[in-house]
Amino acid sequence: MENSIDISQGYILNLRKNTSELDSSLTNQNIEKLQRLKDDLPYLARNFLKIKTKNEGIINFNFSNIQLDAHRRIEERKRQGKPCKIIFLKSRQVGMSSTCF
Repeated sequence: MENSIDISQGYILNLRKNTSELDSSLTNQNIEKLQRLKDDLPYLARNFLKIKTKNEGIINFNFSNIQLDAHRRIEERKRQGKPCKIIFLKSRQVGMSSTCF
């Protein structure tokens, strides 16, 4: 996979620290990829997460429009420094349970 990098050593969690503290074997390009994984949940899901569906079996986790809308609203509240306590009143089969992982 073109976007793949080795994340087995937990580098994503370490991105909370100053990037100069990271393992010197990481290239700037890899650091940018790791930062995107940390900051862009739909990208992470699309490229690295799988879900099991009723009809198609195991597939890549691509956010639906409803999931993207919910994610954007959550991220906006975080950026504004507001509490992020959201209750989803939803119909069945819209994918919100999969989103709440």
